[in-house]
Amino acid sequence: MAVDRLHEPARSPPIGTCAATGTLSYDVDPALDELPEQVRRRKEYREAGDLGGELIGELTGLVQGVHSAIAKRVFRYVGAPAAPVLLVHFTVANGVYGAVKAGGNGIAKAAGYLLGRRDAPAISARRPGTSCWAPLTGCSAENWTSGTAR
Repeated sequence: MAVDRLHEPARSPPIGTCAATGTLSYDVDPALDELPEQVRRRKEYREAGDLGGELIGELTGLVQGVHSAIAKRVFRYVGAPAAPVLLVHFTVANGVYGAVKAGGNGIAKAAGYLLGRRDAPAISARRPGTSCWAPLTGCSAENWTSGTAR
């Protein structure tokens, strides 16, 4: 039985690799490559700031979850006499973690905006940047630097 290759679904490359096209692409969306260097640079730094802010929020949430689980266990063993302290503890802790999330997110976004305003090459145009940026976009650093990333 013959296989009809025209009607097979397109296969994407394995995770961690990119299709070799012979041209260097800075993003998953090829339309972004047509943007002027300044616009692309600003966009990359803003997106890096957004990603950093999201990361700070996620990490803070994980730390808060561990802290909360440990504190609940301790307060459960102490019992009812600790109820007022428990209330104050969680009120203060939630306020602090909320402030760290909001502050970290704001600082990361502001840093991305400010870095995008300076006169420097885009993140993806330098070797350290490609080593960090490529895994986030699903490409290997070798593909980025060899010009085969897409």
